[in-house]
Amino acid sequence: NKELRAEMVKDQPLLKEILDSQEAYQKKVRKWTEMSDYLYLKDNL
Repeated sequence: NKELRAEMVKDQPLLKEILDSQEAYQKKVRKWTEMSDYLYLKDNL
C-alpha cells in the first residue's frame, strides 16, 4: 500500500497533500471511533 501510494503521488503534489491530510485526520479520530465502538458493543451485546 505504501509503495502504491508513493508511486501515485510521485508526480501529483495535490494528491499527496490530500492523502496526507486524510491520513492525519484518521489518526486523530481513530481513538474516538474505537471508544464509541467499544461502548456500543458493551451495552448492546
